[in-house]
Amino acid sequence: MGTNCTCIRQKGDDTEILSVEESMMKERSFITKERDEKELDLMYPCPNPLGRQTELEVGLFSFKTNQEKFIADAIVSSEGWKYIGEKDTQGFKSGRGVFIWQDGSKYIGNYRNNKANGYGRLVYTTGDLYEGDWVDDRANGKGKYYHFNGSVYNGDWIDDKEHGIGIETWKDGALYKGSYKNGTKSGYGEFYWADGSSYKGEFLDGNIHGRGIYHWSDNRVYDGEWSNNKMNGMGKFVWPDGRVYIGEYENDEKHGIGEYIWPNGKKYKGEWHYGKQHGKGEITYPDSSVMSYTWENGKKVHTIDE
Repeated sequence: MGTNCTCIRQKGDDTEILSVEESMMKERSFITKERDEKELDLMYPCPNPLGRQTELEVGLFSFKTNQEKFIADAIVSSEGWKYIGEKDTQGFKSGRGVFIWQDGSKYIGNYRNNKANGYGRLVYTTGDLYEGDWVDDRANGKGKYYHFNGSVYNGDWIDDKEHGIGIETWKDGALYKGSYKNGTKSGYGEFYWADGSSYKGEFLDGNIHGRGIYHWSDNRVYDGEWSNNKMNGMGKFVWPDGRVYIGEYENDEKHGIGEYIWPNGKKYKGEWHYGKQHGKGEITYPDSSVMSYTWENGKKVHTIDE
């Protein structure tokens, strides 16, 4: 099904994204190296090469205001981070700004109460990039996540996770549109693969699960129940040459009670065991005559007299 869309929080340490000091202006650990007023340059590149490459592909960030440039202080910490932007009367980050971590990650966007709030962009050292709405340092609202491998998620977010309705695309042309819950595809969705196959139905935790219709690129169709990406439960399978199976499935195989119909009208109705006739079953022939048999591994072993 393509790669799973990752969430916002991917840092390897225990520092939350954008959570620096509660009050960086009150900490004594930083050293102010630049105190002159400077014009914030939106062209300021991400110092990390992968992040810089993604920024060039995505394009310049816009604050969505008429005033894209403004006067701001530049502060460099002894710990290696840098902030260029606006502050409130208490010295907290407030308004528009750029924050660059020591590892080269970069946030550019709006702040309030020393946290990312409003619209902003976060660029990771991995080359991934999130741009959209923020509430208290977390992705909340509408946003777009660009993976360095080329896949993109565009949709709803709650607490740094894809949650709501979204569209996910992959570099090979595959596409998913539908419901997400807690960072995974869950609920109703539609998946279109690059080879022409498609699925419309229910998902759970990123897997095909529930009821849905799968169309293969060679025109085979299955309409029925699924469990963890496999046909499980009742369903109907139709082949392009006219063959039809209606019955039970387990782990992608005919298993239980089911009816198999050939294009010439011949029918088998009875028991199946992992893809083969096994147990009791009857054959209805094209001339409407009916014979009952017992089967083992797909072979008739005994005729049952009526």
